[in-house]
Amino acid sequence: MENKDRKDDCPKYGKLFCKTPYECCKENENCEDIKEELKKVMKYYDTNGDKYINEEDVIASKHLEGMKDNCDLNGDGSLNECEMEICLIEAENL
Repeated sequence: MENKDRKDDCPKYGKLFCKTPYECCKENENCEDIKEELKKVMKYYDTNGDKYINEEDVIASKHLEGMKDNCDLNGDGSLNECEMEICLIEAENL
């Protein structure tokens, strides 16, 4: 995802660059792994193909609420690729 999209969708996070594998990931996830996981997550949860995960998709409401609590960075009730990418990176670095 381009930094321009990040600026539009996630302004408080600024630019995000992946340069090296994450040091604290137990399985040495790297940026390419994160990108592949992001594709899988969006394909699985964005059931209507509008590039957002929200109530319009076929997803259990309890599961969606948990995802929004952790990943909805701009508070709009929808999860876009930018928010999901940041969420995946943060999850891998716990």
